[in-house]
Amino acid sequence: MLLRLFLPRNMVLLLQKSYHLASKASGLVPPNVMASTKPPPANESPCNQHVDSANSTNTFDSNTGWAEKVTASNSVRSIYLSLTTHLIIAIVLTLWAIVPENQTNRLSPVVIDFSTEPEKEWGETKGDDTAATLLTEAAEKDSPQETSKDSPDTSEEETKTAESQPAQPMLALEPEKELTPDSSVPKNIPMQSKQSQRIPKQMETSENAQSTKTVPAVSGQMATASRADAKLALAQRSGSARGKTAVAKGGSPSSEAAIERGLLWLARHQAANGSWSFEHPYCTDPFGHPSQQCLCRTKGYIEGHSKASTSIALLPFLGAGSTHLKGPYKEVVYRGLEQLKTTLDIELKELHVENPDFVSTFSGDLYGYGITALVMAEAFAMTGDPDLERYVNALSVFLARHQHPLGGWRYELGQPGDITVTGWQVVALKSSQLAGAPVHSDIFRQADHFLDSLTPPAASPRRGQAQIVANRIGGIIRDPTRYHYLASFAKTTTREPGECTSAVGLLCRLYTGWSGNDPRLLQGVNQLLKSNTHPALLLYRNFYLAQILLHIDHPSWDQWNRRNRDFLVRTQVTKTTRMDHRNPAFGSPLCEIGSWYLTNPRGTTKNAIRDRHLAPAGRLAHTALAILTLEVYYRLLPIYKPAAIE
Repeated sequence: MLLRLFLPRNMVLLLQKSYHLASKASGLVPPNVMASTKPPPANESPCNQHVDSANSTNTFDSNTGWAEKVTASNSVRSIYLSLTTHLIIAIVLTLWAIVPENQTNRLSPVVIDFSTEPEKEWGETKGDDTAATLLTEAAEKDSPQETSKDSPDTSEEETKTAESQPAQPMLALEPEKELTPDSSVPKNIPMQSKQSQRIPKQMETSENAQSTKTVPAVSGQMATASRADAKLALAQRSGSARGKTAVAKGGSPSSEAAIERGLLWLARHQAANGSWSFEHPYCTDPFGHPSQQCLCRTKGYIEGHSKASTSIALLPFLGAGSTHLKGPYKEVVYRGLEQLKTTLDIELKELHVENPDFVSTFSGDLYGYGITALVMAEAFAMTGDPDLERYVNALSVFLARHQHPLGGWRYELGQPGDITVTGWQVVALKSSQLAGAPVHSDIFRQADHFLDSLTPPAASPRRGQAQIVANRIGGIIRDPTRYHYLASFAKTTTREPGECTSAVGLLCRLYTGWSGNDPRLLQGVNQLLKSNTHPALLLYRNFYLAQILLHIDHPSWDQWNRRNRDFLVRTQVTKTTRMDHRNPAFGSPLCEIGSWYLTNPRGTTKNAIRDRHLAPAGRLAHTALAILTLEVYYRLLPIYKPAAIE
C-alpha cells in the first residue's frame, strides 16, 4: 500500500513482477497462490505424504553437498528475496528524491561579463545564473580608469592643477522678481574627451564668474528628456552593456562582484510576503533554507514603515537590470512590487477616483511614499507594464497634492519640509516625469524656493580666504553652497550645515534648474571634497555626491571614485571571522556575508562611530545605499539624466 502511495503505477507493477519471479525461483508460494491451491487427492493419506517427503529428503541429502543444501534452504531464499526487494525499493526512492524539480531553488549571485561579445540573455530559470560568465582580472588591467601602483596618478595631478587656479570671485545677488535664465552663464557644450574638457571647463567658469556682476537664482534652463532617451539609458543596466558602461565610467570587476554579493544578501532577507523590514528578524541561510532567526547584528530599530524598507531594498535590483518580468532576481522583484501594490491599494485614495466613498488609511509616511514612487517609476520605465502606470500616475498626483506651500515635504501631511524627505520626492517626481507621468514644472520651482530657505546666512570671508558666491534672498545674503536639514536651522549661526544635507541640496539644485557650470554648485562640491570626516560616516553623503560628480564630469571624479569604490569593496562582509561584540566593525557571522554596516573604529562617541543619518535604518539601509553607490555608473540614467537637469 505504501508503494502505491509514493511510486508511479508502472514502478509498482515492476516491483510486483520482480517479487513473483523471485518467489518462483526460491520455491516459495505467494499467499494468493496458496489460497487457490487445490487440496490433495483423497486416496493419498497424510502418512503416505510424510513418508514420501522423508524419502525424498534423504535421497536429496545423499546426492548433494553442503553448498547446495544451504542454497536450497527455504529460509535462505526468503532472506535473499527480502534483501533484494528492499534494495530495489531503496534505489527507486533515492532516484525519486533527487529529481531536479524537487530540489530547493537556491539563490546564487550573478557575475557580469565585461567582454565585448554580443549581449547575452540573463538566466530566466528560477533565479539561476547559467547565462552569466565569470569576470577576469584582465578586464581590470585593460580598464583605462585603473592605474597601477607604480604608475603616477594623473587624476591627482589634475586636481592639484585645478586647485592652484585663482579662486572664483564671490558676488552678492540682488533680489529678482522672476526666475530668469542667466545668459552670461554658458550652456553645456557638446561632450568631448574627459581629459581635454575638464580643465578648460573650470577655467571657463572662473572667467564667467569674474565678468558677471550678479548670479541669478536659477542658471540654465530645465530640459525634459524624452522617453526614447530613457529607454536607451535603461539598456545599459543589464547584459554586456552593463559591464562596458561600468568600466567606461569607473567601475571594476571587484565592484561588480560586490554588487552581486549584496543583491544576494538582500534577496535572502526578503520576508515571505515579499516585503523587507529594517529589523529583518528572519532570513534564508546561504544554502536556501529558511532560518528561524536572522543572526545579523546592527539591525535597524525603525518599526513599521514597510514601504520605505521594501522600496529601498528593491532599488538595487532595478539598478542592476532585474525587473518583475526578466532578470536573475525577477521573482524577488515581483513579490516586492506586489506587496507595495497591495499596500497602496489600501492607503492611496488617488487609485480609487471612481469610488468617492473610499476611505484612505494613510497614517503619515511621506518618506516611504517618495521612495515607493521612485521604484514604481523605474519599474514602469524599464518594462512598460501597463499595470504599473496607474500607480506611477497616482503617486505623482499624491506627492504633488501634498507638497507644502513652502515647497518641501516631510513625514506627515502639512508639515514644513526637511531636506532628506524633499530630496527623495524631487528625484521620484523627475523619474515619474521621464516615465511619462504629467508632472508640472511648478513643483520643481517651489522646491527650489524651499531649498533657498535652507541656506545659511553668508559669513564674511576672513582675510586671505575666497569670498562666497552668495544669493540675496528676502533681504539676507545667503550661502547657497551649503544646506541645513530644516529651514529653522538656517536662521541661526549656532548650528553648521551638515555634509550629507549639503550634498542632497546640491543634487536637488541640478533637478530644479542649476547648470553643471554654475559657480555656486562647483564651490559647494569643492567644499565637500575637502572633508576630513572618516569615510565610514559618509555613506549617505557619498550616495548623493557620486551622482553630482558624475553628472557634471568633475575633474576629481576619477580619483574620488576610485577611493570611494575601493573603500566600499573593502568594507563589505565577504567571510566569517571571529566576532567582537563590542565593535561591529570586527568579525561577522555567516548570515552577514554580502552586507555592509560601516563604522568608524577610531570613534569615541555614538555619533562619531556610526553614520547618524543611517543608524536607525541599520544594516539593510547600509547595504542598499552601498550597492546603489556602486551602481551609479549605469543606473544614473534616466532618473538622474543630465539632459533632464541641464
